[in-house]
Amino acid sequence: MGLKTFPSVRKRKETKSDGYWLSISDLMAGVLIIFILFFVLKINYEVRLQHLFENLYDMREKIVTEMKRAFHSFEAVEIDENGTIRFFIDYTKDESQWFETGQAELTDTAKNLLQRFIPVYARLLYHYREDIDKVIIEGHTDSQSFRGVSTEIDNYLRNLNLSQARAYNVSTYIYKNVQMEPEVLEFLKKKMTANGRSYSDLIVEDGAENQNKSRRVEFKFRLAIEKRYEDFKQAAQ
Repeated sequence: MGLKTFPSVRKRKETKSDGYWLSISDLMAGVLIIFILFFVLKINYEVRLQHLFENLYDMREKIVTEMKRAFHSFEAVEIDENGTIRFFIDYTKDESQWFETGQAELTDTAKNLLQRFIPVYARLLYHYREDIDKVIIEGHTDSQSFRGVSTEIDNYLRNLNLSQARAYNVSTYIYKNVQMEPEVLEFLKKKMTANGRSYSDLIVEDGAENQNKSRRVEFKFRLAIEKRYEDFKQAAQ
C-alpha cells in the first residue's frame, strides 16, 4: 500500500502591499500609544494643578481669616480675599492718613498706625514663615499732575518715583522705630520688599477717583506655594 500524499500547501507570498498596510498599522498603533500617554499626562497635570490651587486657596484663606480676627478692632481697615490690607480714616479732617499731596513723608497719623499695626502683622506672618515667600509694602499716588510736567508719561514717572519713596519711607520707619522681637525683625529683613505703583491702581468710588484714599500704602504677602503654582502652570505651556 502506497503512502497517501496530500496536496502541497503553497506558502502565500508576501506582496509589497502587505508590507505597506503593516507599516500603516504599526504607525497607527504608535500614534494611539502617544495619544494615550499624552492624555494620561494631561490628566495628571490637571490633578496636580488643582491640588496646588486648593492648597494655595486654603492656606491664604486661613491667614486672611486670622488677619480679620486680629485687626477687627482697627478703624477703617479693609482686607480683601488675597490678604491685601488697606487703612482708611475720616478724610473730612485736615490731615491725610498716610501722606499729603505730592509728599512722601509719613504723617503722625500714619506713624501711630504703624506702631499699632506692624508688630501684630509681622508676628502673624512670622507664625507662617515657612509658607511666606514675600512681604510687600506697596506705595500708591493719586493721579493729580505735577506742576511743570508736560506729558502723561512724565507725570506717571514722577508719580512712580513718589510712590516708591512712600513705600521706602514706610519700610524705613518700620525698621528704625517699630519694636519687634529680634526673630520677627530678622524674618522681615529676609522677606520684605518695597514697591511703587504710581497711579496705576486708583481708589474709585461712585465712578470718580478718591484722591485722598489713592495716596496710600498697602500691605501684601505672597505665599511660597503661589510661586510653585505659577511655575507649574508656566512649565506646562
